[in-house]
Amino acid sequence: MIHSLLISGKAGGGTGHAHIVTGPEWRVGWSLLPESGMVAKVREQGSTVVFACARLGARETLDRECGGADFTDDADRVFAAWDRWGEAAPAHLYGNWCLWVRWQDGRVWMARDANPNLGWFFRELPDGIAVASHLPSLLKLEGLPAPDVDEAILCELMIRVRAQDNRRTFWKGIGAIPVGASLTRTASGTKIRRWWFPEKTPVRADLSRQEHEQRFREVLAQCVEDALPAQGPLAITLSGGLDSGSVAAIAGPQARRRGQALHAYTLVPARQTGSVERPIVNEWDYAAATATQVGTASHRAVSAAVSIVDALARSVRDIGLPEANSNYHWLESMARLASEDGASTLLQGQFGNVTLSWPGLGYFWSALAHGDWRQAASAVCGRAGWRRFVRRQLGHIARPVLAFLRPRRPNPWLESRVALLAPDQRARFEAGLLPVRREEAERDFLPQDANRMRLSVLTGRVGRVWTPIGRAYGVSVLDPTGDRRMVELCYSVPDWVFWNGGKQKGLVRQGMRGRLPDKVLDCPSKAVQGADLCARLMEERGAIQSCIDRFRAVPLVREWIDLEAMQGVLDRLVPDADQWLWAEAQNTLCRGLVFGFFLEYAQQLRDAKRDDRQCDPS
Repeated sequence: MIHSLLISGKAGGGTGHAHIVTGPEWRVGWSLLPESGMVAKVREQGSTVVFACARLGARETLDRECGGADFTDDADRVFAAWDRWGEAAPAHLYGNWCLWVRWQDGRVWMARDANPNLGWFFRELPDGIAVASHLPSLLKLEGLPAPDVDEAILCELMIRVRAQDNRRTFWKGIGAIPVGASLTRTASGTKIRRWWFPEKTPVRADLSRQEHEQRFREVLAQCVEDALPAQGPLAITLSGGLDSGSVAAIAGPQARRRGQALHAYTLVPARQTGSVERPIVNEWDYAAATATQVGTASHRAVSAAVSIVDALARSVRDIGLPEANSNYHWLESMARLASEDGASTLLQGQFGNVTLSWPGLGYFWSALAHGDWRQAASAVCGRAGWRRFVRRQLGHIARPVLAFLRPRRPNPWLESRVALLAPDQRARFEAGLLPVRREEAERDFLPQDANRMRLSVLTGRVGRVWTPIGRAYGVSVLDPTGDRRMVELCYSVPDWVFWNGGKQKGLVRQGMRGRLPDKVLDCPSKAVQGADLCARLMEERGAIQSCIDRFRAVPLVREWIDLEAMQGVLDRLVPDADQWLWAEAQNTLCRGLVFGFFLEYAQQLRDAKRDDRQCDPS
């Protein structure tokens, strides 16, 4: 979408991209993918400067609210929203956008969209602030030293599943603007505030199940249509599940009506393996059934197109953060195929797990808590039958009790993360001397507040990993399942709608009935992607060994990473791994590579800063 955007408080710095200088004290520069549909403009209004960059959705509604004006493009729509509502404008904007305002006194305000398709970052300057969608642009600002690693957040994310504060990055002095938030910079400092609160969306209990399903189909159709390119083919990452399948089921007919081809890509293990204890390790049959019913122009299998080691190394350079995981190589493979097929847009359904295929919380208790006796009785006496209901509720009660009574067994997913810490750091962790405590980390792998987890995913870091991949191949990566309209709709759906006939994910199962194959809609199993990870890592053993050997010479890597633990996992790799080795392959070896590449990069910046100080005659 946006290749790079930098807005800073002082002229003079550079990011290697073109800039438009419109005043001595500030500058705005951007470089957009021509195919992205994004429009960027700067407007000077007296002593106030306003910048807008947008590819909006729900344009008709915004045009009507703005008095039916005839706008040239989406940037003008954002300007009109600012003129009409000021700092309340974000609530009226849908799609992908940012709005930046600078007043004569130097005060800066910026708001970003509530869509997860792009990351936004900022860096404090001595006399202003720099904001960028491309974090590496902020690491090398002219006249400023490279920032140091924030060891507190490094420690937290080496061990925990997700950060507790989405405003922090791995770099001191560089923060992130979360999804649905705004930034205000004044003489007293910088503040980040949320303007979007999806969890406060009113629940529409007045509608029937059929009306909720109809609303769901209409909103999904709007979100997908707004994501389609103006012309040319488009592509989609198609699994065998409900999320990307639903996007494909809507995008296929829409693309045909517009004369556009839809290309689908499905991850298929390069080697059939039983390395993961899951029912489905190859989704091709399910994805093929969806592709056939939807009518894609092509459906291609993705396996070993990109090296895991090379992809993880590129991710650190492109993202500027160690946020890629063990599936990054096949995400990049799909972006490459989309570019080869001439597609300018790559659709996905990554956020569907917390929106359209949300499993529900167990609507008997939800209905009981809200005093809805009719729905509570329906949960017991519905088509699922009271026996299944009783078994399910007893299971909800028994699981935490049994977990408490059962002898404590090590969790492979947590222990394989802790094993990545260098011995000194691991000893400090076990002694409670690091910012992250063991009891906090253990809670990440226990049943949690589902709504809290849902919100942290929606406003978290997931979406910003995709943008650099698309940027590298000239493709805009968009996720209709994470669109603000879809999120708000799903929050407005009562919990009992997400249950249907005793089955979870009732909204999408019934809402897409007839549009997706029954074998996909009724499949009770959950697939695992990249089941051939251990076999792939064995094929790249030589490259991984070279990386480990190289890391031994980097002080910052040795300080934080147990290279001997990585070596041990590499030596024990077998294609058909058990759960422990599978967890170690992901969390100790792959994440060790990502953090190793990141710390190596940070060491290079630190050494360059030290060399500059030594050469400074002052």
